[in-house]
Amino acid sequence: MRLPLLFAATIAVAGCQTESLEQQVASFQRNRLSATVQSDGTACGSRSELAALVMEGRQTGRPLSDAMAGVERADVDDIYKRDAQRMVLLAYGEPRYSTRDFQQRSVVEFANEAYRTCAL
Repeated sequence: MRLPLLFAATIAVAGCQTESLEQQVASFQRNRLSATVQSDGTACGSRSELAALVMEGRQTGRPLSDAMAGVERADVDDIYKRDAQRMVLLAYGEPRYSTRDFQQRSVVEFANEAYRTCAL
């Protein structure tokens, strides 16, 4: 699974977040199209990973404008961009925590909620 690698890249270098976010939005689109045909749940997992990456950026202090710009630069269909933008806005509506433990909890809860709403 790519999630631990994405977290490491996000935490290690703040500048890499934009590239990772763009790549994750594109991955979400590819997996969503694949899952539509295969009904294998891949889209929900990809959406959850995207949500975790977005919330990780929120919790580490990444500016909202940078997150939205990363989504805008992603080479995906508009419907996936709008979904990713909505996810960014939802994440930035959540509080930013100062302790790593609460930050990590926030990331996990946000990713779980993204998966849950996708699977409904």
